[in-house]
Amino acid sequence: MPKKVLYSLCFSEFYGTQQSVLSTARSLDPENYIPIVAAPYGARLFDLLEKYGIEAVDVPFHSLYDIKSILKLKKIIAEKNIALIHAHLGISTFISIAAASRTRTPVVSTRHFINDRHTGISSPFLRSLYTTIYTRMNRRLSKTIYISEAVRAAVSQRESIPNTKGVVVYNGICVDNIPRKANHTQKTIDRIRSEFGIPADRFLVVCLSRLAPEKDVQTLVRAAAVLKADGIDDIYFVVAGTGALGKQLEQLRSELGVRDIIDFMGYVEDAAGLLSVADAFALCALEEPFGIAVLEALAAGVPVVAAAAGGPAEILEDDVSGLLFEPGNPKALADNLAVIINNPDKAAALVAAGRNRVADFDEKTIASLMQAVYDDVLSGGTTK
Repeated sequence: MPKKVLYSLCFSEFYGTQQSVLSTARSLDPENYIPIVAAPYGARLFDLLEKYGIEAVDVPFHSLYDIKSILKLKKIIAEKNIALIHAHLGISTFISIAAASRTRTPVVSTRHFINDRHTGISSPFLRSLYTTIYTRMNRRLSKTIYISEAVRAAVSQRESIPNTKGVVVYNGICVDNIPRKANHTQKTIDRIRSEFGIPADRFLVVCLSRLAPEKDVQTLVRAAAVLKADGIDDIYFVVAGTGALGKQLEQLRSELGVRDIIDFMGYVEDAAGLLSVADAFALCALEEPFGIAVLEALAAGVPVVAAAAGGPAEILEDDVSGLLFEPGNPKALADNLAVIINNPDKAAALVAAGRNRVADFDEKTIASLMQAVYDDVLSGGTTK
């Protein structure tokens, strides 16, 4: 008889966390586990869950002390005979533990960030209070899952999590669902570029990123200026994403004289389609917890250049499956892009190695690793 796993998620905006929940839930072995997702209603998330036949329940998760959400989760646990809760993000985890306390339903939690929101609180007292809350919460968990070794190192040091309760399980993607550039004809590439408003005859560098300080998109803008100054003017950058730094980045683009070669495209629904017509992918984040976009670029058959920080440094082997550069160094990023532009054989070698590497992150492989964690917890191996 398959066991029911309740995934709790306090935000429905469809970013990496939500994508990883969907990826795991749809890839579980149905003979062993049945997924149910509890989250605040969000049209895209709920539509995708419905598409894959995954039951979704609207739970608001307003705050750490949202009594209505606690009571609703308790009801779900009882009525649906939930065997295990897999919580994502802080509020979801806290409420899940509270809801499961009387039934002793085991709770595991995935940590997605190197620096959680509470680490940026300016008040030392409040920051210490939140750290204490998280530390106590961790003690109640049966298992803490980290999406990278970088996240494990940061969280374990900050919140003193015992080694026996922590495990790294990377995010996964459905590799076969990512359209590959090699499968497109030139006519198709030109058509897709035209639909995005991208010049057909330029070397295209794509960056999928929120426009936030930690994503360091300004380094990409400065690298574009370096390449233009070096005479490489048949290049075009597309940045797909939104965020608080949008206007500042547009101003920097103007100041550096690269308005003609950088397009801030905003949110792009078909990010995979955009990647499939790129000539290179760049990620500049100073502290990237994992980097699902890196996997998507590898799967699309696009050479990847990424800052050697956090998850990308664990995914990529430098100069083999991708090119890594010093975080915050636009000249180093520009130099790596120039290697790909000027050396087609090198670019092809990176693509081939990248395709081999991304196979390790196929969502069915990752789901089997996650199921092993569930099996261990439910067998009593790590439950406290």
